[in-house]
Amino acid sequence: MNNSNSNEKAQGRRRFVKKATVGAALVSLPVRSVWANGITNSIVASGHGSDWANGASINLKGPRYWLNNLASEQLTVDFSSIFGGNPVDRNGNVQGASRTFLEILLPLNSLSQQAGIGFGDLSAGQQDALGQKKYNAKLIAMYFNAMFGSDETNIHNIVYPVANGRPFQSSGAFATHLYSITVSNPKSSGEQLGELISKDEMYSLI
Repeated sequence: MNNSNSNEKAQGRRRFVKKATVGAALVSLPVRSVWANGITNSIVASGHGSDWANGASINLKGPRYWLNNLASEQLTVDFSSIFGGNPVDRNGNVQGASRTFLEILLPLNSLSQQAGIGFGDLSAGQQDALGQKKYNAKLIAMYFNAMFGSDETNIHNIVYPVANGRPFQSSGAFATHLYSITVSNPKSSGEQLGELISKDEMYSLI
């Protein structure tokens, strides 16, 4: 056997495994060590990564962006139909009924850093819609990041290809997994998802 061809095939297999590991690591929030230290050393801060996404930093959008940039039919989707469970309330308890994405995201329009209106200034109903630490809204954002990160048209300039078979077959599969591993601690999960979204430029993958 040609040693050169053998080496190329081996390297190709390693690259595939690496990509799969990277996708799983990014998804396995909110365990801080996964994305800050890296269980597999797949995520590096201020990185000079290569291979996955051609070494580019991930590029994510937050909940308010999706509220203002999606068609109404994309926001009338029921939360539980995508995530496999109901949203949480302002105290982190799973609610007895589901809500649409639009119902969850709309309270964001009432927030204003410039006017000094924060989460604590919202009504109890608005806080329940967003969830503890805006957990529900951030899950929705991550779902759309996964969806459009695998869209060839890339109309939203997302870099987050975790739902193209490496490791998830669809954004729906990504969403149900993300919910299942974070819903037991929505406070911590909401905080860390928010940090990942807001500081996405600091993370690239090797």
